[in-house]
Amino acid sequence: MKLRYALLSACLLSGALLLPKPGAAAAADKPIRVFLDNKQINFEVDPVLENGTTLVPFRPIFEKLGLEVGWDEETQTVTGTKEGLTIRLVIDDTEASVNDVTSTLELAPRLVEGNTLVPLRFVSEASGKDVNWVQSSSTAYLKSRKGSSSTSSGSVDGGPSSTSSGGVGGTDSAKTEKGDYEYPNGDKYTGQLVGGVPEGKGKVVGADGSVIFSGTFSNGERVNGTLYYANGDKYTGSFASDLPSGSGKLVYKNGDAYEGDFAGGVREGKGTFTTSKGETVVGDFKNDMKNGMINYYDKKGTLLSVSEYTNDVLVSKVEMTDETSVLPNTNPSSPTDPRNKENERHDQSVNDIKERYNQSKKELDDQVAQLRKNNPGAYSSQATYDKALAEARDKETEILNKINALTSSSSKAAETAMAELEKQLTDNQAEIDRIYAKGVAQQQLESLKEQLSRLKEDYNAELKKENDRHTYAMKQLK
Repeated sequence: MKLRYALLSACLLSGALLLPKPGAAAAADKPIRVFLDNKQINFEVDPVLENGTTLVPFRPIFEKLGLEVGWDEETQTVTGTKEGLTIRLVIDDTEASVNDVTSTLELAPRLVEGNTLVPLRFVSEASGKDVNWVQSSSTAYLKSRKGSSSTSSGSVDGGPSSTSSGGVGGTDSAKTEKGDYEYPNGDKYTGQLVGGVPEGKGKVVGADGSVIFSGTFSNGERVNGTLYYANGDKYTGSFASDLPSGSGKLVYKNGDAYEGDFAGGVREGKGTFTTSKGETVVGDFKNDMKNGMINYYDKKGTLLSVSEYTNDVLVSKVEMTDETSVLPNTNPSSPTDPRNKENERHDQSVNDIKERYNQSKKELDDQVAQLRKNNPGAYSSQATYDKALAEARDKETEILNKINALTSSSSKAAETAMAELEKQLTDNQAEIDRIYAKGVAQQQLESLKEQLSRLKEDYNAELKKENDRHTYAMKQLK
């Protein structure tokens, strides 16, 4: 089987690291994400990890936690305040206070390129949020405690309400009952409750009556079951921190499906993506993108290609058949995602560049082969031709010198020698003519070699230009 190898330069995207507590391990190539009540907090400056503590820009986190931001330039003090709570941190000082009670930080706040960074866990827990860390996706989940309000999208008065089908009067908080529970966003749960909180089997419906989730719950959060997305996709599997995590299967609206590992609500780890036509893409995923080695099979199970990806960007690819294969879109829920479109454009452009190069190279190689066939013994290089011609001319000079030396002699021996030398001179001239003829072929070969060299240089330049364009585009779309 003929293998065709295509090497593509690409931008390797990397993110900051997150270790929520000392001693916990995080993958070095995973960007840190922070969610407050399942809504992501965006930072203009990436979080920083050092000695197991994550530092984040103070203003976005304080504002999302409902804290009024304060900054004293003279004392380099950061303050966050709201009713009943005052947090104070000082740049490069490991002592911090909550309502004037001093605590020692494992890592002091700091200034990084003009941005003030503070410890994420400390300020979050001081603000009454539970902090949960999902190591596989390098994601921190901040949860408002029951009875408290989240400030990530405005104030919410009070916590969710629940009604029980138990008897009138007090209930045993450890007893499983059947009842209803309403989330702050208006979604309604019906099923088993413990202490008024979803615990056991149940389902959640939206305001329009459509089923959002059906399965099992623990402490109000999804543990295992089926999640129905608004776009028509459906996930069935395990959950952690209320998000798809662990083993599961995601069936897309168009009939495609992914089965494998999840973390933090996205594909993360080993998995198999199967198209509605039966093609399969098997390999590693990270943050919902192809990341690692990817095998692509047709519906008959024939391996078409082996590729390496980093954050959905193709790094290298080996075709396993004589045909050029193009991987299907492995994120069908986002067919208009500009990153997907850019990757598809880039793949097609690289294939076009390679095909044009291979076609032009074949034409030149064919000319070289035909020239060698028509001119057997053609010199392999200019140096070889120059050496042969120089030797023939040296011999010619040697013969002429001998002839000139005999011109003054009239002996019979001189006459015979002269005749022999003239024959040698004639033969040598014929050899020079042959060398010239071979030289023409050699010069044509040299010209073709130069064309091949320029073709390769142009190919590399065009490929680099395309890869640079792709790298720039992906940075802009990040």
